[in-house]
Amino acid sequence: MSEDGAIRSSLEDIKTRIEFQVECGEIDAKDVKSLLTEIEIMKVQNENMKARLLEASVATGRHLQEINKLKAHLEQLTEPPLFIATILEVNGEIALIRQHGNNQEVLTQIPEECLGKIEPGMRVAVNGAYSVISIVSRAADVRAQVMELINSPGIDYSMIGGLDEVLQEVRESVELPLTEPELFEDLGIEPPQVFCFTVLRVRAKP
Repeated sequence: MSEDGAIRSSLEDIKTRIEFQVECGEIDAKDVKSLLTEIEIMKVQNENMKARLLEASVATGRHLQEINKLKAHLEQLTEPPLFIATILEVNGEIALIRQHGNNQEVLTQIPEECLGKIEPGMRVAVNGAYSVISIVSRAADVRAQVMELINSPGIDYSMIGGLDEVLQEVRESVELPLTEPELFEDLGIEPPQVFCFTVLRVRAKP
């Protein structure tokens, strides 16, 4: 029996005993009336207490949900950062990856949940130990991979002809801000940090 049911049963037992004693003439009717009134008041108070306990229980549930959300968010903030890498080759349970940024190539074990899902060209998230954590995207378009520049092509300005004015602008707007930014600072000019190149296709006339 619940605590509320026990209280109700106890009050009913008291009420029954009082009514019996009144019938037997053991208690004055005025005292009985007063006691019965107090019992009814206690019943109302009991119902009010139940309502407040229910509200407190609901509020506690909401607070616990909020606490769990905050804990999950805190764990996410304190987790070590992940890095992006591209899958170069897959051989069974081993994958050759290239980390973006430093282009370092590493052999790593493919986790069991990713076996059969990883393909060359995919981007994956790796941790500091180069373990694959999740798949970020599917394999890139072959045409996009062709345009990806990993290593310097070994071409210098001497191999480009007929664009002397353009090359001079590239030197002044791209090279100098990176190699000698103090030249701009001495002139009170902030070195450019963003560059936009437009490539025009020109067809040679036959």
